[in-house]
Amino acid sequence: MGYGRISALQVVHRLLPPELLAEREKQRQAAAPSRRPSPEKGVKVHGLNDILVHFARCCNPLPGESIVGYITRGRGVTVHTADCLSMEKLQYDAERRVPVEWDVQTEGTHPVRIVVITHDERGVLAGVSSAIAACEGNISRATVTTTQDKRAYLDFTVDVRDVQHLHAIIQRVESLRGVLSVERVKNGRRGKWHF
Repeated sequence: MGYGRISALQVVHRLLPPELLAEREKQRQAAAPSRRPSPEKGVKVHGLNDILVHFARCCNPLPGESIVGYITRGRGVTVHTADCLSMEKLQYDAERRVPVEWDVQTEGTHPVRIVVITHDERGVLAGVSSAIAACEGNISRATVTTTQDKRAYLDFTVDVRDVQHLHAIIQRVESLRGVLSVERVKNGRRGKWHF
């Protein structure tokens, strides 16, 4: 437990008989909800209260996506998307996985990285920025790179509410003249966004 490899809850579940665990769970549910929302994160961690929760930077999960939790050493629970490549690498220690779900009542924004590839033409950057703003997305970071073959790579970090909000932004940007593709960056890799 001291190294964070197992939680206190896992130890209790191994030591106590199943009947006593079931009775304790009923008492706890009657007294208070068994899952407590993490207000600043918008995620509920099943069976664990007052635990630090943060989002993995490798996949930047968004509300609406399937998520999994992983108990980290000294950092609480890290939330990944279910299809995150980093989670595949962590499968060797399955006991550190914990069920998590989105708290749909908690509002907020989440950063997501998108790369827009366009023709290198006057006004394209302004058009893409305007489209994101029109969809109520906030650009918190932007990098533009142009190539000799007259293409521009617009690398944005955009704050969005959920996966549907991101989808609306991507559709709006894809419809612009001069835009060749829009891709979400996950696990350090660009890939066509699939819904």
